[in-house]
Amino acid sequence: QIPGWDQLSAKQKELVYYLTQAGLSGRDIMYDQNNRYNLRVRRALETIYTTYNGDKNTKGWQRFETYLKRVWFSNGIHHHYANVKFAPEFSREYFAEIAGASGVTLDEEVMEIIFNPEIHAKKVEQDASKGLVEGSAINFYGPGITTAEAEAYFESIIDKNDRAAISYGLNSRLMKDAEGKIYEDVYKVGGLYSAALEKVIYWLEKAESVAETDKQAAAFRNLIEFYRTGDLRKWDIYNINWVQATEGDIDYINGFVE
Repeated sequence: QIPGWDQLSAKQKELVYYLTQAGLSGRDIMYDQNNRYNLRVRRALETIYTTYNGDKNTKGWQRFETYLKRVWFSNGIHHHYANVKFAPEFSREYFAEIAGASGVTLDEEVMEIIFNPEIHAKKVEQDASKGLVEGSAINFYGPGITTAEAEAYFESIIDKNDRAAISYGLNSRLMKDAEGKIYEDVYKVGGLYSAALEKVIYWLEKAESVAETDKQAAAFRNLIEFYRTGDLRKWDIYNINWVQATEGDIDYINGFVE
């Protein structure tokens, strides 16, 4: 239910639709940011859920549905507040049975992610003694990146004399190349998540065309430019635009960057 929906004009409803489509177009970005296995796990679960023709009146199936719903509401296999990984209440054997009956094949690595409580146990590890990067299952750092390497990289690129400093690393995944050199894989058109961002931009451009105010339209333009370029100064300008766009009835939250 959306209280007040009937009081909106046709143009305002159009704006809400475009913003909703932009959000849906970028939905899988958050899943992937939360854990690099999330999309593989979710797609497998959804295929089973929509194609399994066996008995759905069993405790095993009910527990499977509960697990899938937890993945849905948390955008991944970890609780969105507690950061701990969900423990399936169904057995590995039952899962293998319903997966096979649904034509779903998962390799041992993914099965371990689901059923082994010791692997990727916490989405975000806040105990520094366990390694803030090494102990976190979050996908902002590629495999093999250590806390010390991440800290050293950002220390090397930060301009400490910049009075309008940007949020370094906010829109990138830190990676290591074949020679061991650290680099940022930036979220932008032509970079990481390009296909999804192109769809987001498509809908945001439509949203700009029906914006309620000039300030709201300016925010859309700078958000689009940020997605195109990955320029974090555009991100700052967008946020200033967004804060200043206080008129109108339609608001939104951009959840692209955690």
